[in-house]
Amino acid sequence: MTGYEHPYPSPALAAEHPFVSLDIVRRSVDDMRRSADVFLTSMRARRSVRMFSSDEVPVDLIETAIATASTAPSGAHKQPWTFAVNQPVSASWLSWNVYQVISQSYL
Repeated sequence: MTGYEHPYPSPALAAEHPFVSLDIVRRSVDDMRRSADVFLTSMRARRSVRMFSSDEVPVDLIETAIATASTAPSGAHKQPWTFAVNQPVSASWLSWNVYQVISQSYL
């Protein structure tokens, strides 16, 4: 798309991605303080881990983690992040995906 269609969003785009209003629920100051204290306690207990398990992680958990991380705000909405998943793959899967990448780069 080389610019905005008028009206924006187009009816097709609006149907595919309907507007969802944000319902703001105001919390009491005491409730916000309790939540902030719980969060601070959790953050203070956080530890960096540099020893990794060889246990497999289900693919759906990896996909959910990446989907969640990709919602993070970025400067000028440039979304400069890259995600890499390291897992063993079969030779047939690898060759098919390499083929897909190569074929896409020559289109």
